[in-house]
Amino acid sequence: LADDLESRLENKGRSVNQCNERQPLLPMTTDVTLTPPTTFQPTIMHLLKHPRILVSALCISWINVSWTFVEPILASRLDVFFHLGKKEIGVIFSLSNVVYIPTAFLLQFAFFGSNMRRRRFIILFSIAFTPLAVLLIGSNSIQCLITGMLLLGLLPTPVWIMLLPSMQEDSLDIYPHHRRVVNDLTAGIYNSFMIFGQVIGYVIGPALNASVGFGNTTWIVGGLILIQAISYYSFVLSNASDGRLKSVRKV
Repeated sequence: LADDLESRLENKGRSVNQCNERQPLLPMTTDVTLTPPTTFQPTIMHLLKHPRILVSALCISWINVSWTFVEPILASRLDVFFHLGKKEIGVIFSLSNVVYIPTAFLLQFAFFGSNMRRRRFIILFSIAFTPLAVLLIGSNSIQCLITGMLLLGLLPTPVWIMLLPSMQEDSLDIYPHHRRVVNDLTAGIYNSFMIFGQVIGYVIGPALNASVGFGNTTWIVGGLILIQAISYYSFVLSNASDGRLKSVRKV
């Protein structure tokens, strides 16, 4: 039994040696190169240096201004000019939110699967026509004012829903190998500029109203939002902007 076991072990050893002899040996100098891990991490400032990201971020600021600039000054306008009571004023203030809620819900499904360029045209349409709602709010007609408040819940909504995914796609085009970091940074930029727009609205609304009156305030704010729409087309939607984005693409 011991002799038989020893014979089997010898045969197994020969088989292993034969297999090893058949395996080609790697040369001492191989073509395998190790890429040292990069320590670069994009920051918010890296993203904001690109006009496409900065202009998109400013769009959410000015869209928020369209809501917040009226909040400190509309109640006195409804009271003094239209002689409405507190109940009617509360109803008018709620109109935008009543329209916004179903519109935001339906937009999630209406454009599901649409390509990003089509969504950006919808964003442009949203920015460009939001001044219409602002100007109607500044009208001397209560019917026009109510229509403006309803449109203010409808027209800016695509920007709030679609702008963040658009910004994230642009950021990933610039830094394609930093997906998680770039998505987080872009969401931070979006939220920061949204709050920034609220602050601007609360400041310039009362300041302009005291200086030039309610109607002229709506014209100024509407004009500034329209300028933002032109900037969005120039830096985000135009063919030239696509070329600039490709030229700054990073590793």
